[in-house]
Amino acid sequence: MKRFKKILSILSLSIFFLASVTGCANNRMVDWLTQEAVDAYVEKKKEEVDLNAINFSEEIKKMTLFGKTLSIPCKLRDLGDEFGYLQGSETTAPGYDWVMAGLTYEGKWIGMVTLSDYTEGADLNELYIEGVLFGFDDEDTSLSPSEKKELYESSGKYGDKIDFSFAGLTFDSTQEEIIQRLGKPHQESETQWDYNYGEGYLQFSFHNKKVVEIDVEMY
Repeated sequence: MKRFKKILSILSLSIFFLASVTGCANNRMVDWLTQEAVDAYVEKKKEEVDLNAINFSEEIKKMTLFGKTLSIPCKLRDLGDEFGYLQGSETTAPGYDWVMAGLTYEGKWIGMVTLSDYTEGADLNELYIEGVLFGFDDEDTSLSPSEKKELYESSGKYGDKIDFSFAGLTFDSTQEEIIQRLGKPHQESETQWDYNYGEGYLQFSFHNKKVVEIDVEMY
């Protein structure tokens, strides 16, 4: 917004200077030009904001995972019988009341979920999922799809592409499509883009500019 006001100030000063050198006879034309320029600029910026704006709280309610709606917070049972927690995968952080656990689809690992209100010995099935991280960083680009699938499944991972969508973005989305949908990331590196919202954050990890991990977390 500060940048927007600064540009409008420069635009107004430029037209004011034009009026001063061309005389009062042209004031009415200059006033019209001023309003036309401002209206056009405001409309253009409004379109850009509308294009890149998402409501994070709404989008986390309508994510999809293997054709099913994934609305967080939710419990494991809400996802369906195909999903489960990987035994012994729990990871806790000292001083925090949440735990991360491996999530499986059809018995194969697809990523991690963040569970809230965790206490030692708690039944994970009764805890609420407040974040999801899907994918795995595949750096071996020399393998064919069938070889990758065999390698993944032999190590307990899901062998095919993970069918997940947030705000219409998937593991097939290009970096250009992500920017078109969300705007430029708030923080970025060659391998990671972060989008921060008041209610949570969204993170994309890349290898060779292709999406390999998607992390969505509530605060």
